[in-house]
Amino acid sequence: MKIGVTGNPKKKEIGSILKEIKEIVPGESLVFDEELSPFLDDGDRKVSIEELPMYADVLLSFGGDGTLLRTARYSHGLPVAGVNIGALGFLTVFRVDEVKKLVKRILDNDFKIEERMVLRAYRPERAEEFIALNDISIRVTGSSRMIDIEVETGGELLNKYRADGVIVATPTGSTAYNLAAGGPIVYPGMKAIIITPICAHTLSVRPVILPSNIYLKITTSSKGVEKILLSADGQHEALLEDGESIEITECHNRVKLVRLDDTPGFFEVLRKKLGWG
Repeated sequence: MKIGVTGNPKKKEIGSILKEIKEIVPGESLVFDEELSPFLDDGDRKVSIEELPMYADVLLSFGGDGTLLRTARYSHGLPVAGVNIGALGFLTVFRVDEVKKLVKRILDNDFKIEERMVLRAYRPERAEEFIALNDISIRVTGSSRMIDIEVETGGELLNKYRADGVIVATPTGSTAYNLAAGGPIVYPGMKAIIITPICAHTLSVRPVILPSNIYLKITTSSKGVEKILLSADGQHEALLEDGESIEITECHNRVKLVRLDDTPGFFEVLRKKLGWG
């Protein structure tokens, strides 16, 4: 079993964690994201994150949810295990003190896979694709003015929003930007698409949950005054033209997350992260 390692190089703990990994896993079974080079030796194998899946069977991500989202975007169907050394993690369910146990179980191929749905946003005018495990957001940037957003589902008009933007989220992403904007929490194993307006002008406007096989077309207008930003998981971004349309569908690919028999369940994580009783 070969392990590809990614991580957030800004975390002060990353150096000691990588040293621990190298003590557990044989060198020929390890390959690292080249962004971790400052913490590695000359003899360690380093490749770009785009190439990492070519040399690994499982990907190990050290950081917060943002690091895992980046790793998942390049995983190409490989299982991803997220170790949390961030402030808040819904996806990175493993603790630093569990690293040895986690790596041993991975090497023994003794783990489970939890599949999560993914969204695909397509920009026809540029033939550009955006993939998101959490969400696709379309929002105004650099201004306090609102924009007009028309959302169609399967050719039928859902609503015309006057708002700061709109979030289209997966169940996995329901506890991220969607939750902060007042959207619902959806069990991550479900197949659904959540549409949540950002600071809508009309108070009666509420989030909507749709089946995952729906086709969405979102057209924005700022009357040429405001800049509109399309963002996939807060990482892959592009400025949209005034009046441009974006198509959003469920992606045929899935992200595979590593879980162990004693991995905390979704509701246990939810209670802990949100401070519920």
